Amino acid sequence: MKPRAFISASLVAVTLLALSSLTTASLSVAGESTAFLTTAGAFAPTFSGGRDGFAARLEQSGACSDDGLEENDTCSTAPPLTAGTYPNLQICSGDDDYYAVDLEAGETIRATITFLNFGGDLDMYLVGPGCRTRLRSSTSNLNFERIEYTTVAAATYTLQVFGFGQAENSYDLDLEVLPPGAGCVDDNLEENDTCGRATLVTPDIYPNLQICRGDDDWFGVNV
Repeated sequence: MKPRAFISASLVAVTLLALSSLTTASLSVAGESTAFLTTAGAFAPTFSGGRDGFAARLEQSGACSDDGLEENDTCSTAPPLTAGTYPNLQICSGDDDYYAVDLEAGETIRATITFLNFGGDLDMYLVGPGCRTRLRSSTSNLNFERIEYTTVAAATYTLQVFGFGQAENSYDLDLEVLPPGAGCVDDNLEENDTCGRATLVTPDIYPNLQICRGDDDWFGVNV
């Protein structure tokens, strides 16, 4: 549950302020103030109300603190990761996290980030070698994002984690690498994961096609 501050004056009005990300805040009411640590969440900086017209203000100090895998703000600075769990990672505003994963042909990467979406919506992409092509995306409003992809060729693939709308939040990353044949395998009409890469088809029957998690199939028809 998110930490919250309750503000009251003369027992006639109460406001609820959700607190902001991994920093220190100062709460002031009627000339009295107190400081406290906060965790991820949006906050309302001011509130006025009550029959006595009291005012409250929440101010932040300090900055969002990077995690221990920084600096990994670009594809070229992505640290190499192997299968495992990486806890207590942090997205700061405008500061994406990149992670490089070396995969052999036919291996499947399954990456999951978990967080409290209320504190800041995080999303995730998987991009191909050289960060030139986005292969998978996970952009829900849930408390996790998950990507699964089976490689065609041996290469270094890159995960990109970022905050939607400059959101900040902490998260855990769970990374699995499955051997060939253990994951969802694309069909032979790939790569057709976007409208711009739709496979052109003619009237016929196309058997044994496959939808994998987060992998739409697009088909183009000349009419």
